[in-house]
Amino acid sequence: MPSAGPRPARSSRVRDSTGRGQGRKTPVTRESILSATARIYVTEGYAGTTIRDIAAAQGLLPGSIYHHFSSKEKLIIELYERGIDYITQAVCDAIDGVEDPWKRLEIACAVHIDALVNGKPHAGILPMDIPSEPRKLVQTLVKARQRYETIFRDLVAALELGSAKRSRMFRLQLLGSLNWSTRWYDAGGPLGPSDIAREFVANLRR
Repeated sequence: MPSAGPRPARSSRVRDSTGRGQGRKTPVTRESILSATARIYVTEGYAGTTIRDIAAAQGLLPGSIYHHFSSKEKLIIELYERGIDYITQAVCDAIDGVEDPWKRLEIACAVHIDALVNGKPHAGILPMDIPSEPRKLVQTLVKARQRYETIFRDLVAALELGSAKRSRMFRLQLLGSLNWSTRWYDAGGPLGPSDIAREFVANLRR
């Protein structure tokens, strides 16, 4: 509602403590920034995800983002590590107490798919290609991904497939298939994450 009297209209934006603009009507938090970034990243990739677009998605000025993250690289690193932590915890919780190695793998695959297509937005960026630069960012993201993939390395090793080479190729083929499912998964289709995981593992087991 406009205010009465001759006073000039107040700006729709105010300055934050750093002197940068911040939208008055949109509460900005690290979580909201991370979620907005994830939504852009899954379609645009690293190069196409800009601070300007992240801010615009929330009705903010770019300075508001820098108030929480000093650089785009640090924002992406936190987003990626949050996604890794989320999916790691989900998989570990799901397979806890399951004895059969093939069943453990199948459950892990189902949780992996579900996290990518139905979980927090943070997890959705994990199948995306890691950028080729800057170097520090690449090293950090690769290390985070390897931390998660250790779970699948152990799960596949427990299958006792006969050789390190065969186990490695099995794991890479499986993870590639799981990650690619985000491209064709149909939320309204007849196959859910558990169905897809069961078929993937059964096909590779033959």
